Amino acid sequence: KAVKELRTGKIFRETAGDGTSSGASKPVTLFSTGCDLLVIPQASIAGKLKSKTLQHHQQVDKTTGSEMWQLFLSSLASSFSDKSVPSPTEVPPPEDPKKEATIGVWDEKEKDKLLGSLNGFALPAQNNPDRILAFGTYGNRQGLDFSSSGPFTLVFEW
Repeated sequence: KAVKELRTGKIFRETAGDGTSSGASKPVTLFSTGCDLLVIPQASIAGKLKSKTLQHHQQVDKTTGSEMWQLFLSSLASSFSDKSVPSPTEVPPPEDPKKEATIGVWDEKEKDKLLGSLNGFALPAQNNPDRILAFGTYGNRQGLDFSSSGPFTLVFEW
């Protein structure tokens, strides 16, 4: 369900490309923005909201949480390989995808190696070879600093 919402939901904003400074924007799907995606796992992946406070009393063990995270990443990456998804720029995949850190076609043999050994990889999309899905490692302590004109984060509950 989470991957479907990210794939089809008009949850991103795109500024009108008419050259004006009006700042008008419209809601669009991730696929029509041409943006890369950064996904950061949190302990709250298994936490519960109680009285506006996050509780971790029923948090899954690290192995189960890691398996859930790997499944989410695999589903997310696979959804981007759908040929029906339009590309903002019709760029063919490079001759040697590994040299360019991209993947032209999702190869199941490569999945475990990519998901298990790297902390980010190129989306396996024939129509979107330049799109990047960067991700954190479940269970590791992670920090994130960034600057943006906003919004800083989007939170989804499923």
